[in-house]
Amino acid sequence: MGSGFNFFANAIDITPATIDAWTDVDVSAHIPAGSTGVILDLHCTVAQLYVSVRKNGSTDDRSANHRLSANVHRGAWIGVDANRIFEAKIDTADAKIWLVGYTDENVTFETNAIDKSLGTTGAWTDIDISANAPSGSTGVICEIVNTHATSHYIGVIRKNGSSDDRTANSKVRAKHCVYGLCGLDASYIFEGYIEAVDVDFYVVGYTKAPIVFFTNAIDKSLTITGSWLDIDLTADTEAAADGAIWQIHNLAAAIRYGELRKNGSSDDRSASAGLLANCHCCLGVGLDTDNICEGYISDTTVDFYLMGYCKPAGATYTKNYNADVLLKKLDIPKTYLSDVLLLKQGIIKTYSADTLLQQQGITKTYLADVLLLKELTKVYSTDLLLKKLDITKTYTADVILGVPSHAKQYIADVLLKKLDITKTYSADVIIGGVAPWAGLFGELEITHSEAEVSIISPLGTMEVKIPTGELEIIKR
Repeated sequence: MGSGFNFFANAIDITPATIDAWTDVDVSAHIPAGSTGVILDLHCTVAQLYVSVRKNGSTDDRSANHRLSANVHRGAWIGVDANRIFEAKIDTADAKIWLVGYTDENVTFETNAIDKSLGTTGAWTDIDISANAPSGSTGVICEIVNTHATSHYIGVIRKNGSSDDRTANSKVRAKHCVYGLCGLDASYIFEGYIEAVDVDFYVVGYTKAPIVFFTNAIDKSLTITGSWLDIDLTADTEAAADGAIWQIHNLAAAIRYGELRKNGSSDDRSASAGLLANCHCCLGVGLDTDNICEGYISDTTVDFYLMGYCKPAGATYTKNYNADVLLKKLDIPKTYLSDVLLLKQGIIKTYSADTLLQQQGITKTYLADVLLLKELTKVYSTDLLLKKLDITKTYTADVILGVPSHAKQYIADVLLKKLDITKTYSADVIIGGVAPWAGLFGELEITHSEAEVSIISPLGTMEVKIPTGELEIIKR
C-alpha cells in the first residue's frame, strides 16, 4: 500500500498536443498499475487560456469556467480509469500540464463530480457528504468554480470544527476555478464559504488514511523572496511522512508568485506560478527523508499553510532520535511519562505495562520502570524494588509513581536513581517537594539540613536523611 498521495522528485510534462477538444492523456508509462488518479500542476505560460481535466469516461464539462490568467497556476487532482488514462482540454499550446504524482487505493474519485453548491453566502456552512464518501474517508477533494463573467468572489473550504478563516484572501477569479482539499470530521462533514451563489462546489474525490488533515492549518510562510528555500516539516508531521498538502494565499492586490517542489528537485516553474490578487490555490508536494520540501515566493505577501500530510501505509517511526529530538517531534515537554521514554528504546507503540512486558517475554509482574533498568545494567524484581522502598504490599506502577498527582513530574529512570541504583542526586532533585513521596507511603516525615519539611505517616514516622553522596530512607 502506498501513501495515498505519491510524488515524483521532478514533474513530468504530459501536456496533450490536441487543442480545443477533450483528449485522452495516457500516463501508464509514468504511474503504476492500480493507481486511482493523478496529481497535477496546471500552468499558463503566456497569455490567458483555458485548461480543464476530468476522469476518463466522465461527462462533466465545466471547461468554460476553467480559465487560467497569464503566468498563473493551480493544482489539480483527478481520477484515472483502469488503463491509467484521464482527459484534458486546452485551448492553446501555451498551457502546460505537469504530472507531479499519483494517487493509490487510499484515494477514490467520482467519475462525474457531485454538486455540493451552497445557497448561503457570507458564512461558513456545513457540507454533509456522508451519503457519498466511502467509509473511513479522512478528507475531500473539491473543484471550486466561479461562474460569474467579471466578478471575483470568495470560495474556500475547511475541515469542520476548524477556526481557520482566510476568506479575505481566498477569492476565485471570474470564470476561474481552484481545487480545494480539507479534512472531514467523523460524520463526513466539511465546511464551505462563498461570497456569492456564482461560486459552486463539486466533490471530485475522497482520501483515506494514511492521508492526514489538520483541523487548523500550520503557517509555514517564508520570509525570503526570489530563492528556493527549504521548508522543514519535522516538527509538524511524522518521521515517515513523504508528502505534504498545501494552501497558498496571495495577500497582495496584484499578481504574486508562489511554488513548491520536492527537496533536491531541479524543477523550476516559478516564472509561471502566479496567484492573482487575494486569490488562493492548493498544491501537493513530496518530502525527502528529512521531511523537507522547497518553497519559492516572489513577495512576502504570499503565504504557505500546511493543510496535512501523507505517509506510507502502516509506517511507523524508524529513525533513531535522542530524547530531546523525539520529545520535540511529539510536542511533549521534558517532564514526560515512562511510556514516552520507551520510544527511546525502539518500542514504537505506546503499550500498557502488561502488554509491554509480554512483548519482552517477561512473564512475572514487573514494573514498567524496572524494565527500563535494562539501560542501567541491573534488573530488579518487583519485590526487591518494593523492599528498597520499604513497602510490604504489592503496589501497581501507578501507585509507585504517584499517578495521577504528579504523573509528569518524574521520568522513570530518575525515580530509580532515587533508589541509589546508579547515580546520586542532590537533595533538591531527590526530594522534589513533599507531594510526590506522599503518594508512596501516605504521609512522611522528611528532614534535611537545608530544608524543614515534615509529614506524619498513619503507619508511623518516616525520616529521610541526605548524607553526602547518597540517599537513605529510614522507616520508624
